[in-house]
Amino acid sequence: MEFDANNSPFIRLPVPNEKIIITPSRYSDGDAVIELLSDPRVYMNLAGPPYPYGQKEWDSWFPILEKASKDTLAEWREVEQARKEGSHGRQWVTGAHGAPVTAIREVDSVTGEQKFIGSIDATRKNWLFYGVTEENKRKQEANDALEAGDPKIQWDLGFYLAPSHHRRGIMSAAMNAIVHDFLVPYMNAHLIAGSYFEYNSGSRKVFEKNGFVFQEIVPDYYELPESKAGTSGKKVGVGFMKWTRNV
Repeated sequence: MEFDANNSPFIRLPVPNEKIIITPSRYSDGDAVIELLSDPRVYMNLAGPPYPYGQKEWDSWFPILEKASKDTLAEWREVEQARKEGSHGRQWVTGAHGAPVTAIREVDSVTGEQKFIGSIDATRKNWLFYGVTEENKRKQEANDALEAGDPKIQWDLGFYLAPSHHRRGIMSAAMNAIVHDFLVPYMNAHLIAGSYFEYNSGSRKVFEKNGFVFQEIVPDYYELPESKAGTSGKKVGVGFMKWTRNV
């Protein structure tokens, strides 16, 4: 992780996507976020956030992203200091949304302008997405109770990218960077899950390129909101992927 002139963190992707960086979210991203999350090529591949998505939704969500990024960055600094000193201080980052950088941007090589083109984040696994059962409630409570750095923590990894930037290897590289530059060295991630709607083969390929193993497709698993599907009761199958760290 590097820092810019304003001491803000970023991760730069390797060649041939060296013009792509991942930074903290910014309030000024709002218009671009709203535009992407209003595009059916994006929102029809996401279980969340809500649709329609407008300024009100962004104004509610951004403070959560901002706080998570600042808190995670503060913890990262503590970890770095403890490791540098060889002390017994904080050793692992909690990572409410994974790394402190979640916004994917393309940097104009001439003007330096940074264009928001997508997002990637990791959260502790949402077991209730797999069904609101007593067993899953127990799994959720147990996973949430594990302390930072526990290798038994199970994580969910989610992402979206502007359709204009598909098929360029950007998301595969971004996922690799987030996992290996932050989730593993600073959160001790060992178990990461991913999911995708069965018709979204592109997302499955991104997971597979990063070492995720296909688990199963569950038909009619998720009921699309009427606001997205245009009708009530429409269900889609969901594919499940799993990444396990080789130690």
